[in-house]
Amino acid sequence: MTSLNTLVSHKSVQNLRSSELTIKFADQIIQRFDATIAALFFGHTHQDEFEVAYSTPASPTADTAVMVSYIAPALTPTSGNPTFRVYSVDPVTFGVLDYTVYYANISSPTYQSGPTWEKLYSVKETYGSLIDPPVTDASAELTPAFWHDLTVLFENDDDVYQAWYARRGRYYSDATCTGDCKTESICQLRASQSQYNCGTVSPGINFKRDLNTKSSAHSECEGSAAIPILGAITGDGLASFQSALIAKMGEGFFNTTVPSNYTVAGWSA
Repeated sequence: MTSLNTLVSHKSVQNLRSSELTIKFADQIIQRFDATIAALFFGHTHQDEFEVAYSTPASPTADTAVMVSYIAPALTPTSGNPTFRVYSVDPVTFGVLDYTVYYANISSPTYQSGPTWEKLYSVKETYGSLIDPPVTDASAELTPAFWHDLTVLFENDDDVYQAWYARRGRYYSDATCTGDCKTESICQLRASQSQYNCGTVSPGINFKRDLNTKSSAHSECEGSAAIPILGAITGDGLASFQSALIAKMGEGFFNTTVPSNYTVAGWSA
């Protein structure tokens, strides 16, 4: 009997910020063991998302879709309405049959004293009858081909896509995604390897997908406390930082040379 498994991690290895080598190794595992891996489950982005892996990532189709990554939204109220998923799973195959998303509206006057959890949507109820071919049977799995077909629906029906985009952001804003934004978004949903997700990586240090120079919350996975800290170390800030190091470590600190035979007590290479 074949043993089926699910893989769970904080951050999707298909994410643009993952190294190319990490992505290739992860994709090799997915391609080799797609018959024994039921599904992949991730978080990190705080968004309600998914990603499809293909045996032909450069030319994705429903026939070559082999795996789906379920990227769950977050409970964190600073990045949107607190949201969580409940999966319906086949007890034999462990395939995902459906999932339902619940949320608490932070705009509700009773949110602070007693948040009310409401059903936001179910995948099969919302999209099952709209894709081609339809998937509405309660016992039918949400296969990788289903998720690819959903991306095709997004391309062809902008109303459906914009509704998904609002759910993706946990109804935190009424922003829309059109033109290049929509093209790159759908491209990322088909990103079994990050070099195919239409993202552009610029040379240098990149701390955040959507850089916000005004603020950066410590609690956000996509944020970084390093942005305001390192951003302040320029001009007078850098001089002050150097002065503080010299005051603490001495004048010779910046000219210290570490000998090639230097060792640390208790450390063994």
